[in-house]
Amino acid sequence: RIVKSKLLVQEIVKKAIEVYEKESQPAVIVEEKSFFSSITDGRYKRIYSPVSSSDIFVEDSDGRQKETFQLSKGTAEQLYLALRFGFIKELGKHSERLPIIFDDILVNFDPTRSMNAGNTIKQLATTNQILYFTCHPATVETLKEIAPDAKVIDLDGFCD
Repeated sequence: RIVKSKLLVQEIVKKAIEVYEKESQPAVIVEEKSFFSSITDGRYKRIYSPVSSSDIFVEDSDGRQKETFQLSKGTAEQLYLALRFGFIKELGKHSERLPIIFDDILVNFDPTRSMNAGNTIKQLATTNQILYFTCHPATVETLKEIAPDAKVIDLDGFCD
């Protein structure tokens, strides 16, 4: 009887921790998860940090959980980019919104994820000034397609 009660208490505590981890994540992770889901075309639906550690885990659309070291290099870069986006959004809620400078952050993304990340950059542009530096013409074209009103400045003559 004591063993059953102990197991029941352990199960209740385990469930309470799971609910907390789903509903009470740090604000940056809450902000970031929509960016990561958008960039990965919905392949990953949830990001969380367990109560007992500072590690970050992702959950794919099939409910499988992965640690960051289990992600491909490109997907890990997309996760870290989404975390930075989440930090930017959260910081903007508590202080003056600052300009954001990107330097070829899409270089390791496939075309679909580049487009998706470009759309998240466009979202950020509604609240922050964005400066994006690249030497890749395909990236310029992708960003121009996403944000046709964006100002493009060719620095070719300045980079000798």
